[in-house]
Amino acid sequence: MRNLKLAINNGEKNIENMTKTELKEAQNLALSIPFESRQAFFELILKPAVPSFSYKIKSPEWLISDYKDPVWDCLFGRSRKRIDFRIKLEDSSLLTDPKNSQFLSTLKYILCIQTHPRYSGGRRLAPTTCSRKVSNALNFFDFILLRGEYFRPAEFGISLVTSNDLHLFLERMRIGVSEGVYEYSQRVAQFLKEKAMKVNDAHINACIKHCPEIQYPPDDCLLGLTNGELLRAKVWMWTEGGYKKQAGYKSKILVDPLYSNTLSGCNSNFSQIPELIFGDQYKPKEFAAVPVKSNLGGGDVQISPL
Repeated sequence: MRNLKLAINNGEKNIENMTKTELKEAQNLALSIPFESRQAFFELILKPAVPSFSYKIKSPEWLISDYKDPVWDCLFGRSRKRIDFRIKLEDSSLLTDPKNSQFLSTLKYILCIQTHPRYSGGRRLAPTTCSRKVSNALNFFDFILLRGEYFRPAEFGISLVTSNDLHLFLERMRIGVSEGVYEYSQRVAQFLKEKAMKVNDAHINACIKHCPEIQYPPDDCLLGLTNGELLRAKVWMWTEGGYKKQAGYKSKILVDPLYSNTLSGCNSNFSQIPELIFGDQYKPKEFAAVPVKSNLGGGDVQISPL
């Protein structure tokens, strides 16, 4: 039996050249091997008959870095992506700390099997499909990480996730990643309320002196802030260098502090929030704007001044 194990490990014996007796011996051998090593043993035996076994799970084509690295550089066709596992969990430990090694291993393994031929009907997936599937998995992990007090991943990994939680995640994905998974508007509103409390009248007056248009209130406020809170929030963003020379603001001033401890949040494309933008085109018009339906039949809405 020992010689058979050596022959299998050397690639001399596999399912295509083993006798029934050897197959029976191989089965008994597998039972004597530690569970975590058993899968690799079966792959050696079945590789010639199952093409997908020739692809190693921990070495997907899109992974440039080593599987064990704390930061993964990935390449999906021409599209690059970086996954940084050095994030804080709900107990303030790092995901890469030794105590969280099992949780980290689970996350990495799940990311890799998203695109493995064994789990896609034996087919190699297109780079764009691989990118989408990995992104969806990252969104799922972030869904857990952002709700750390409930799921407690530092203690339980993903073992507290139930089928109901999976259904909720899928429903949130249907709503849209930005609001459904990352709750962007809600988290930005709370974040800016806290920052607005630190802004005093001197800050406001100094800011208005440099850019008076910052004081004009918008017609609508999606964030649910009062005009006073919104003004102070924009003053804080301006003071922190959060505005561009052209219209618009630097999303990083909001995204980085909110999602620094997620796997994909900081790389997500969040839409600019209209009431945080100011400039010539956002100054109040002589009359308020009203919605006018388009003639295109698609239900599009355009905004026109009276």
